[in-house]
Amino acid sequence: MRTHADPADLAAPLLGGQPGRHRAPGGAQWSLRTATAALLLLGLTCVLGVLKTGSCLARGFELPTAANRMCASPVANAALGASFPAAPGRARGDLAGFSPVTWWFVQLAQSTAGPDSAAVIMSFVLLINVLAIAAAGVALLMLARSRAWTAAAFASPVILFSLGQSFDAVGIACALWGVVLLRAWGPGPRSAIGAGALLGFAGIVNPLGFVVLLGLLLHLMTARRSSDGLVAAGSAIIVVGVVTLFDGRIVGRFAAWYADSVDRGTLASLLSYQAGIDTRVLGAVFTGAWLVALAAASALFLRRAARTGEPVGVAAPIAALLAISLLTMPAAPVQNALWLVPFAALCVHRLWVQVGWMLAEAALFAAVSLGDSGTLDSAKGLSPMWVAIFTLLRIAALLAVLMCAWAAAEAPAGTVADPAAGDDGGNRATSPEDPGAAPAAHEVAPAAQDGALGFGPEPATGPAGERAEAQAARSEPTPGAERAPGAESAPAAPGQPAGAHAASEPRA
Repeated sequence: MRTHADPADLAAPLLGGQPGRHRAPGGAQWSLRTATAALLLLGLTCVLGVLKTGSCLARGFELPTAANRMCASPVANAALGASFPAAPGRARGDLAGFSPVTWWFVQLAQSTAGPDSAAVIMSFVLLINVLAIAAAGVALLMLARSRAWTAAAFASPVILFSLGQSFDAVGIACALWGVVLLRAWGPGPRSAIGAGALLGFAGIVNPLGFVVLLGLLLHLMTARRSSDGLVAAGSAIIVVGVVTLFDGRIVGRFAAWYADSVDRGTLASLLSYQAGIDTRVLGAVFTGAWLVALAAASALFLRRAARTGEPVGVAAPIAALLAISLLTMPAAPVQNALWLVPFAALCVHRLWVQVGWMLAEAALFAAVSLGDSGTLDSAKGLSPMWVAIFTLLRIAALLAVLMCAWAAAEAPAGTVADPAAGDDGGNRATSPEDPGAAPAAHEVAPAAQDGALGFGPEPATGPAGERAEAQAARSEPTPGAERAPGAESAPAAPGQPAGAHAASEPRA
């Protein structure tokens, strides 16, 4: 019988209690404060991006001066009828190979504001992209129930550098809201038709939107939500078909892209420096490798789901598929990296990986811009050697992101995907080997990434969840102690563990 207070028992309340006790999200006021702070951070990043492009709004987007200020843009080139300088591994960036959304906008703007209105066109591009980034930020906050890691997305330099490059921000906003519409629980509307339409439009803006749709379909098919998956896929196909009929230039766009498919930031761009290599063949080879890699990764996710009986996740598999795309596609400019930013923030909880990847993206963007300037004036820009070095650094950073995302996707249900991060998306998800886990935790805790996105069963969090855990802990019998039939319980003495009084009672 213990007669003195155990220091560990006395210090337990001061140390925060059992692990995971305070992982549940706060109340409504705390959620409002964190969401406001996150959106303010996102607003600051957008302001910096607008200021970066503002110098070219006042002085013009002509090359090489725009490249020296790092505000050269394919949209501005289309408005001016110009293109990037010809160099190995560099796409021209003119109007011929653009996506339908960018082509429609440039044509409408030129017919309204006149052919010499690049500054006006770029002002509208910045306004539309800032609004799209704001919508994407709200969707990301709705998906990330634990909002600490949204700062990795909202402070990303990829947002800063990609605001004036294309309309990919609009496609990302559509993709994130499509994910919101397909959640099983949580705040917000539900519509598989609307989600498919948004994802289809996102795929028109950039083919990476179809990669996001592929990741969602893998989850829905393995989570016994095949009807939602079929409806979403059908809606996406209808939207793509209508846009194809309305545009009428799909064949010409594909031919233009095929002739100029290799761009900076990829292995294909590095190989294009070799003399005698046909960039068309190189683009075709890497496009085939991209499709094969996506099919292989999807097959591995489905195999794991069949082996374990658990559905494929959402955020981590999508992040892994997008990272594979950036590594294997023939072109991966900064606007393509923007697609990975929100999904990496949801599942890649390694600070050194996030910071290293962001620095690599920023360095590569600066190197590409100064490389264009060096092509036109070798005395003021960077040599191709530096562009190749920063490309290799970016590829290494993407490999680290891919490894973390794949590890999170392979994490079994009921375990924290990243123990080092100490964050499981707001769920008290404990491993089966944890002796302090509540009995019901393994029954209700989904995979870390699914619970955070609201695709799994709704966990009990907040004050109600803590009360349920406390009730479960009180209902567990103490090992080695048996209570006599009819014996009354008595409160334990200070510092005495629960159940010790009953264990010391004489048996009837």
